[in-house]
This record gives sequence, structure tokens and C-alpha cells, in this order.
Amino acid sequence: MKHALDGPDRHLRLLVDHREDLIAERTRAINRLRWHLHELDPEWDPTARSLDRVSNLDRVLQRLAELTSLVARLATAITERCRNLTEEINTIEAEIQQRAEIAAPALIGLPGCAALTAAKILGETAGITRFHSAAAYARHNGTAPLPVWSSNRARHRLSRTGNC
Repeated sequence: MKHALDGPDRHLRLLVDHREDLIAERTRAINRLRWHLHELDPEWDPTARSLDRVSNLDRVLQRLAELTSLVARLATAITERCRNLTEEINTIEAEIQQRAEIAAPALIGLPGCAALTAAKILGETAGITRFHSAAAYARHNGTAPLPVWSSNRARHRLSRTGNC
């Protein structure tokens, strides 16, 4: 059977890929913003991974509003961009959550598998029926054990082939 990514699985794949692109864009913007904040005040060092929340970005905007330099103006523009990206990411995450709960409730029910993971699995799988066995699917996703021998001792490692 051919690779068949249509319907809800394709939509989830598109949403997950778009979300990842937005996160990468926001990460680049946050890195530029942190540099500008350091330039404005070397003591101003927001906590790691705190600039991906709207409330923290709003606090940065309030503090930047007190400054008038060109660097502050650029930092303000970048902060607003980060805020917009964060809101868009949050909206997409909510849509992914909703679609994944409909498409794969059993998958979400597994321990450690939330909506984003389930959506990624569905999108990458592109129709489980195209695999003739569980072993074929394991090989596709890179979880099939491969035997490795070293001095008469058989061991296994995960396959590095497939769609991973």
C-alpha cells in the first residue's frame, strides 16, 4: 500500500509542523531579545525558559516602556513579536489537542502520551493500515531492535533507519 496521509492525520501533521516552525522562530527571536536586554542592563537576565509565556513578556514590555533608546525600541518590537508568536502557538496547541482527542483517544490514554505526541505519531505514521505487521511499523519508526554481536555476546540496539 502507498503512503497515505489524508484527512485528519494530514491536518494534524500540518498543524504539528507549523507549530514547530513557529517555536523555532520564537526561539530565534527570544535569543535576540535576551541579547538586547543584556545590552540595556547587564543585570537584566530573565529566568531561562521564561520568555515563552505571555505574562513574562508583558512584564518585559512594561519595563521596556520606561526606556527610550534605539535598543529598547528594537527589544520592544522583538518582545511584541514573541508575544504574538506565543499566542499563535497556544492557539495551535489547543486545536491540536482538540483534534488529537477525536482522532486518537486510546493513544492519548497511554501514560506519557499527550495530545502533541499523539498528533506527531499520527502524522508521521500516515495510516497504520499501510504496514503489514507490527514489526514493519517498528522498523519504520526506528524502534525495531537490531542484533549486534561483540565477542560471542548478542545484544540489541535500536534501528537508525526508518522515518525518525
